[in-house]
Amino acid sequence: MSRIVASSNNAPDAQLLRVGVVMPLAEVKGGAEMALRHLIQQGKSLDVEWCFAFLKDGSLAEEARSYGYEVKVFPGHPLRYLHLTTLQIIRLSRWFKNMNCDVAFAWMSLTHIVVWPAAKLAGIPSGWFLHGIAMPPGRIDRINSALHAAGILSCSQYVADIQQSLGGSTPLHVVHPGVELERFDPASLLSPAEMRTRLQLPPDGPLIGMVARLQRWKGVHTLIQAMAAVREQLPNAHCVVVGGRHDLEAEYEQELHQQIQDMHLEDCVSLTGFQSNTHEWMQAMDIVVHASDREPFGIVILEAMAMAKPVIAGSEGGPREIITERVNGLLSPYNDTASLTKNILCILQDQDAARSMGLAARERALEFSTRKYAESVANALHKIADSCRDKK
Repeated sequence: MSRIVASSNNAPDAQLLRVGVVMPLAEVKGGAEMALRHLIQQGKSLDVEWCFAFLKDGSLAEEARSYGYEVKVFPGHPLRYLHLTTLQIIRLSRWFKNMNCDVAFAWMSLTHIVVWPAAKLAGIPSGWFLHGIAMPPGRIDRINSALHAAGILSCSQYVADIQQSLGGSTPLHVVHPGVELERFDPASLLSPAEMRTRLQLPPDGPLIGMVARLQRWKGVHTLIQAMAAVREQLPNAHCVVVGGRHDLEAEYEQELHQQIQDMHLEDCVSLTGFQSNTHEWMQAMDIVVHASDREPFGIVILEAMAMAKPVIAGSEGGPREIITERVNGLLSPYNDTASLTKNILCILQDQDAARSMGLAARERALEFSTRKYAESVANALHKIADSCRDKK
């Protein structure tokens, strides 16, 4: 079975480590990309020299270049094109050698399929960051588990436990992602009322919000369903969902619009589409809902908590490692409209409890800085490299 290793937050005394990170994407669309951006922003003063290979060009690659990192773009290809994948493996192997990398590290599970053989050719150990895992685990998860990698980083204990159930002997290091505490500091923003005016949101009544890509597992439909019941008791309540359409579930957005229309909620529920200023939208909200099905971790949850917002999150998965029930947030099962409605009303009808919960949420979020996260990533990679040296 895989070994789960706790990662320290203090950098160990060790030689400078050169790590070649391979990322399949170059635009920030989810938590994995955001976690890499945080590493890029915080990685310069650690005892690791990072170099980054992207399989697409884009804003993340540009940001890495702006920080002075070595960056290379290798156009990616579907794995079914065996000859192109083979060429990509050879090119990555040469790049690892040219960069004098000590460790090759795939930032997402799919990429490890090419990083592992490339690292073998380069004669260095490899590993990957497990930002989430399907239930039941898919083919890629099982293939990676069968490979003799040097180490795996997991975004949560929940995800690590699923990976461990697949077997294998690869050490697992749990590294919780972080939150940009300065950006999500409510004291640095306009007041919620002023932010509502700026964003042209209803000035009166409670505002329930969600920040999520429009995918079914994110549970947007459950929040819309709950709003009908909430409005029966609080007729001036409104809801705003901030997030864009996902290419793999393009039809879900239209389903949500149809649901809003069928339930006659057009006057109180709005879908904004993608917004880059999510911190401003959260500042306007009274409650932030995160209704996902078995969320691997939940950076958005931390962002809302950092803003001292009462948060309601899914009761399975990573959120349990962030939220202490009824202390700094509430938990509701996925697709459970009654539970979500009850928790929304519980917060809105007890302002003292809501305020206390929000303050406790802020204190909890302070434990998850992006600096602490980057240090934990560096420490885990040092442990992986040290373990490989001990075996030689």
